[in-house]
Amino acid sequence: MSNLFKVEFYKLKTSKIFYLTMFLNLLQGIAIYAFSENFKLMSGKQAFTFILSIQSSLALDILIGIFASDYIVTEFTSGYIKNLISYGHKRIDIFVSKSIVYYIGIIVITFIPALVLSSINTKVNGYGEIFNLYSIIFLIKLFLIIMIIYIAIGSIFVLTAFISRNANITIIVIVFLDFANRILDIIAVQKKSLEWIFYKSIFAQPGIVLSDKATTSEILQAVLISLVIIVATTVIGIYVFNKSDIK
Repeated sequence: MSNLFKVEFYKLKTSKIFYLTMFLNLLQGIAIYAFSENFKLMSGKQAFTFILSIQSSLALDILIGIFASDYIVTEFTSGYIKNLISYGHKRIDIFVSKSIVYYIGIIVITFIPALVLSSINTKVNGYGEIFNLYSIIFLIKLFLIIMIIYIAIGSIFVLTAFISRNANITIIVIVFLDFANRILDIIAVQKKSLEWIFYKSIFAQPGIVLSDKATTSEILQAVLISLVIIVATTVIGIYVFNKSDIK
């Protein structure tokens, strides 16, 4: 399995789509910075949480979905997955290695804008508080929580890619999920009865946990929802992949 990881990391480092999606996500963050006077006045800490919370309502989910389509689906259509199986690699090892490296990729894509723009604001406006051990612990906790949430979102895209094995279908499903989440968000504002459903959606969790009013129970809920989705999609994905006839 170590050889599979080496190959996957090499493909990640040489993936043009990986760097393109990273650049596009950074670009949308820069666009917000350029047109938002409030953003420019934020401290480094405020900027860090702000960009992480707002990018999910922009195009981040679609970008990491496109990355999943390129990184996973194209290897079915090219015959690479079939070759791995014929060489004797276990399907579970293929699924796990590809998923984990993909998750590392989306973590990089997700955090690059926050790191770059918060660094700029920290230099211009200061961090917002004395940077000490508690600041480091806060950033580590925030990083881990957001990482788990986006791995959960990514796991849905991985499952979609492994089930469909078709780039067009994968993109359509991802765009539909993103669109449905936006519609549900709008409806939830108007109809409080649907608010409960929206707040249980994995796509809503980044905004919830990054809110200034986020409670401990909301953060724990986000982590629990994420872990359930990761486990469920992984189990289903491995099962489907093991039962699939790879041609």
